[in-house]
Amino acid sequence: MARSGRSSGHYLALGALVLSGISFQVGAAVGVLLFPAIGFLAVVGLRLVFGAPILWMVGRPQLGSLTRSDLMTAATFGIVSGAMSLSLFAAVERIGLGVAVTIEFTGPLAVSLLTSRRWLNGCCAVIAAAAVCALTGLSGKADPMGCALGVVAAGLWASSILLSSRMGSTIPGRQGPAVAVAAAAVCFAPVALIHAGRGLADPGILLLGFCVAILATVVPQMLELFAIRRLSRGEYGNLMALYPAIAGIVGVLVLREGLSPLQWTAIATISAVSCIVTISADRRARMPRRMESADSRTAPLAAVSE
Repeated sequence: MARSGRSSGHYLALGALVLSGISFQVGAAVGVLLFPAIGFLAVVGLRLVFGAPILWMVGRPQLGSLTRSDLMTAATFGIVSGAMSLSLFAAVERIGLGVAVTIEFTGPLAVSLLTSRRWLNGCCAVIAAAAVCALTGLSGKADPMGCALGVVAAGLWASSILLSSRMGSTIPGRQGPAVAVAAAAVCFAPVALIHAGRGLADPGILLLGFCVAILATVVPQMLELFAIRRLSRGEYGNLMALYPAIAGIVGVLVLREGLSPLQWTAIATISAVSCIVTISADRRARMPRRMESADSRTAPLAAVSE
């Protein structure tokens, strides 16, 4: 019976992580639908304004028990994550959800590749770079600014991995994400909401903004926290590698985006490379401690929320 219970929890965790990716991408797509009315800045603002209080109530951070260093780490993580959201949504506005998310995903992939000296990961880096070139369009038809914003989002995601790891090791439970999102809301929401102007007087826009907050912030946070406590490093990383493909599918179904066969191939290639790197890092993490290397500690599966 105990074994059956563990198995059920394991499969629930797998499903939770996949559902987390779907929830975030659908929430992002709903946000894109609001771009013509209020712009991407205001969408990010609504997401933070509605998401922060909910996560605060769920996390219930005990500020008195947290050190100044803890609060600074969480706040910095939140500000970096907020900037990442702004960059991502700005990129989505120009190049579409599937392409933007895939470019952004190269951030955590790069963390793993750059911290390894193994020849396999070196080959994976070359393949991933070629896939990104194919995805963004070597013909010059792609929007250069949109691609650049996607690269900025990738860099910010890579930075947030290190901050997330430090925050998770010092702040227990859900307190860290609650403080982080609150800091991001204080930093970015005022300017973003001013940009929305009269659009905030429309109940329909506010309702959609609330949906974006729930789907793209609250639900992914809760599901990922549930999953990461029950899955191995390799399982978590392999499922995270599905996120670019999920973004491409949601972009087609919800936003009617058109991706060429070459772009679909590039998305699949980047996902496959991430799986290979994660499996490699997971195997090395199971070796004796004296054999452990840097790449087994920084696979692209860090508990990072967009």
